[in-house]
Amino acid sequence: MSKLLDVLVGVVALIVLGVCLGIGHNRFRQAPLPLWFPPPATHPWDIDLPSVREQVRLHTTVVFDARNAQRFQSGHLPGARNLPVDQASRAPSLATTRQDVIVYCDNPGCPKADGLRLLLLQQGFQQVRVFRGGIAAWNREGLLLEK
Repeated sequence: MSKLLDVLVGVVALIVLGVCLGIGHNRFRQAPLPLWFPPPATHPWDIDLPSVREQVRLHTTVVFDARNAQRFQSGHLPGARNLPVDQASRAPSLATTRQDVIVYCDNPGCPKADGLRLLLLQQGFQQVRVFRGGIAAWNREGLLLEK
């Protein structure tokens, strides 16, 4: 019984030592290592929140909001253009088919972004990515919306 207790104490001591070293390492790094890793995108055409933030900040991508006009007016990603699925034929007047495009809607379960992506691909757009988290992920991070 005492050997088991000794082993258990040793394992706990190693875990505590590892956590302390990790925290100390992060304390003195310019870019701390993350304490958790978000799940990877579920499809090759998905784009994660940090990448969307960077694209929005740099204005290098056309961003389409697949929600209806009323939802769009209540708040949307900065620089986004409203393009509901039933109006996808307007896309060529809003962007060229060679531009990179990000589409999104309300949340990960919203099918509108995937539907809009397929319609844009059918119209000849070459690079269309889905921000699966949508407005819900943007709000969860406390990021500002345009109105």
